[in-house]
Amino acid sequence: MKLNVSTYLVLIVLLLSVVSLVLFPLYRGVVVLAAFIAFGVLSSVGKEEYVKVLALLSLLVLSVINVLLYGLNFGIEFSGGMRIPVLLSQPVDSNTLDEIVSVLKKRTSFLGMTQVRVFAVGNQEIDVELPKVSDEQLVSRIKDVILKQGKFLAVIDGKVALSGEHVLPGTVYKEVGNPAIKADWAVSFSVDRQGGEQFAQAAKGKAYYPVYMFLDRPHNADVFIDEKLLTHDVYSQDEVLKALKDACRLENDTIRVFVVGKDALPENGSGRLAIVYNNKSLINTLQRRGYEVVVKNLTFSLTKGVSGLVVERWDAIGLLSAPALNPGIASGMPSFSYMVTGSASGSGEEKWHNAMEEAKRIETLLKSGALPVSVSVGSSVSIPSPLGKQFLTLSFIALGVALLAIAIFIAIRYKHPTFVFPILGISLAELIVLMSVIGSFTIDVAAMAGIIAAIGVGVDAQIVITDELLKSRNKESLKRAFGIIGANVLVAITVMLPLLFSNLVEVINFALSSIFGALLGYLISRPAYAFLLESLFLKNEH
Repeated sequence: MKLNVSTYLVLIVLLLSVVSLVLFPLYRGVVVLAAFIAFGVLSSVGKEEYVKVLALLSLLVLSVINVLLYGLNFGIEFSGGMRIPVLLSQPVDSNTLDEIVSVLKKRTSFLGMTQVRVFAVGNQEIDVELPKVSDEQLVSRIKDVILKQGKFLAVIDGKVALSGEHVLPGTVYKEVGNPAIKADWAVSFSVDRQGGEQFAQAAKGKAYYPVYMFLDRPHNADVFIDEKLLTHDVYSQDEVLKALKDACRLENDTIRVFVVGKDALPENGSGRLAIVYNNKSLINTLQRRGYEVVVKNLTFSLTKGVSGLVVERWDAIGLLSAPALNPGIASGMPSFSYMVTGSASGSGEEKWHNAMEEAKRIETLLKSGALPVSVSVGSSVSIPSPLGKQFLTLSFIALGVALLAIAIFIAIRYKHPTFVFPILGISLAELIVLMSVIGSFTIDVAAMAGIIAAIGVGVDAQIVITDELLKSRNKESLKRAFGIIGANVLVAITVMLPLLFSNLVEVINFALSSIFGALLGYLISRPAYAFLLESLFLKNEH
């Protein structure tokens, strides 16, 4: 048998995928998905029929290697998880509770958590339950995103130009490492008509003014900064201080900046937030004067703009970036697309990783929207699996029994054992591949139901192929069979798409499993089965 280009491409994809699995274990799900798509394309365009079987076998080998190397990730029902209590700053009504639950679900799902349970406990606590996570950095990131209130604000010359309520969540998109954006990361988004017009009014006549873009800008706050932070190689302390105060200026809610050791401390801070560096004496003094004190890193970054020195980023007050206002936008004509940019620490791969995490955090908060009240996070606790490993074992036993029942049914229907092994073999291969793909993320009860349903649909499709082939015993019969199967796949995917994009985390895995199963069957496993059947019957008759 002479090997053609498609054969070599299948083997190259397999080799690259295995190497990627070994080198990048954190992205194993992405690797398997990419290979899934590549093998599907090669199976569809390959001229030689045996390429379809080779593509299925290669995907099966990759799936087995993935499972052997890293195992499968099971959901809360099967392996337990962790519970993060979210405490609200005040009691709220049922409508507000529902809104907070919805926002937290979106935030955790945008972070890549494919299974999450969010439910209210009373009127001042919400519990977030996630599958077990061994990566402490991921746990910290989840808590950080949950804690953020998520209020976006753009300020021009001390006036609100745009707020997060006008951001269209479906348009939020992150970019990392693109030289065209002239930053380490960027998050672009569009706004509604009211937001565009509001921004145009605030920007009119303000060409080259900085647009201060905030996320969770503190309200009713004072910043107490060490004089040493004002020292700069190029700019004077007065210039730096002026830039800091300009960044903090906002009508009716200016953040006051005090230089410790130089400015007199306010006598009464009752009801105000004090943002300070780690100075015990200062903290005690401010607390005695009624301040609510938070300790933060007060370092900031500066840039020289056309209008003077500008604070480009200041994490302590939620300042993300401060791009200069383009003269075209300052004409008063509404614009509906905007971009937040920023820099990342580190170098090389570490810098790219940090940029990706920052962009993903901003994207998540802009997409999910703001929480109506501020929250705090309690200590996370482990929770046992409600169904347990025994239930998982029973699920696999049920799958085995189902495959046995299929074998008996096929043997009785066609009165020939030859049909049993191809159908069972293809079904088992589909099961392993789907478990490997979904298990790279999370297999919960919904995902397991989707996998079982996909296997059942696969057997049905193989029966259609078998019946059509036995009826006419020619290639035209296979075309008719694939016409029927193609229509079924299209209907199945169309039905599942609303569930996939519904933001209902509880059913997303069922939709994903069903869609992956339908695509796996149509692109790879059904053509492979048809080739096997054709080889067994049509070629033997010539």
